[in-house]
Amino acid sequence: MLPPELVSIIFLYCIPFSCQWDTPDANWRCPAPLVFLHVCRTWREIGLADASLWTAPHLRFGEYYLSKTATHQRTPAQIENFLASWVARARGRPLTLTIHGDMMRCLGNVRAGALLARYASQVKKLDLWLTGMLDWTNRGRSLPNLVRWPLLEEVEIMGADNFRDIAYAFSLAPKLRVLADNEGVLSPSFGTIPWRQLTSLHCKLTRLQDCVEVLQQAEMLEDCWFFLDDGDDDDRLDDEMDTVEHTRLRRLFLDGLNDGLDAVLPLLTLPALKILEVAELPTDLDSVLDFLERHASHLQELHMHQLLVKSLPPMPALTKLTLTTKKEVYTGDLFALLQSPERRFLPSLERIHLDRFHSKERGDYETMARALADRWHRSKGCADIAQLRSFTLLIKLGEDEAIEDFEELLSPVVDLKAAGVDIVVKYWGSKW
Repeated sequence: MLPPELVSIIFLYCIPFSCQWDTPDANWRCPAPLVFLHVCRTWREIGLADASLWTAPHLRFGEYYLSKTATHQRTPAQIENFLASWVARARGRPLTLTIHGDMMRCLGNVRAGALLARYASQVKKLDLWLTGMLDWTNRGRSLPNLVRWPLLEEVEIMGADNFRDIAYAFSLAPKLRVLADNEGVLSPSFGTIPWRQLTSLHCKLTRLQDCVEVLQQAEMLEDCWFFLDDGDDDDRLDDEMDTVEHTRLRRLFLDGLNDGLDAVLPLLTLPALKILEVAELPTDLDSVLDFLERHASHLQELHMHQLLVKSLPPMPALTKLTLTTKKEVYTGDLFALLQSPERRFLPSLERIHLDRFHSKERGDYETMARALADRWHRSKGCADIAQLRSFTLLIKLGEDEAIEDFEELLSPVVDLKAAGVDIVVKYWGSKW
């Protein structure tokens, strides 16, 4: 018999990180840690003795709960008792509370709000993927008062268009640092959202102006992801929009802005920026190149379309480069520049990641392999060039497309793998 302490550690590794929220009767099919209580007396004693096993209660409200023909339909009281017993076993430890589905329809709006309010003082992380309408104000009488979240540090929201007056939801959360709004209902105009204390923001926006206004208000941000969704073709920034110098932002991800980058990037000065990811380039690349030039001295990671490679400014600190390609525009500029003896291109570059690589040309793979091998060998005899540590190639092939003698083409890269470079090559296609 293993010592109880070791069994408890094994139990912890069995706790699921997430469940399918629409799985029928997900709460009552004995996932870990509940299953440990039904194996034997010893396991039950170990499971109940370790409070850390019970710090992540999860409630799933799928269509099963709403079906009149369900054989094990749970009453609101049973659901409340289920959560109460789970929380009691955590013995006062901070909770990661996950609620998925139509809780309001299952419990009723007032009862659902009271359930959240009851445990709010103990919740450290909140994951809400709701499909029903929850009123966060007293007006709808869902919550007895504006909820106080004294420990809350992280919130992820899905289905937020079903929240009424969500701007009031986390106004009393003094420790909130991480906010993920995947539905695009939050706005910088919501003064009750504690923007100024956030350090990480994942936000879907509907206006270009919101991108700038959020950065103006969220002065403590270090990690920021903006996705501009359903933007109006006539969406424009105000002519009098102030520039933003954000001294803390280290990572910026921009998706969906496309030509809106022309308006947003010239307004941003980010002296602490280390990682930049841009999903789609605008038609005019000048604004992006100007932004890169202004931040080139301190950027360490760049994720962008490969069309920019030939025009990249000197970037002495860049250690990781991730490039995406499109089938019709692959140019091979990166590997030509890596082989160029005229200049030391990206001297600190250690990691290269090529995503959605479409080429079927043998010459492209030969050039790639030779360039990587040449760069690695030159770095061994030159202190000014960093050694290559990893290379990842993700190839997208069409149906029945293949490349002959592929392993032979990449043989120089295989030699690098034997020398300790982390080489990963994956492909999508029906045959190789």
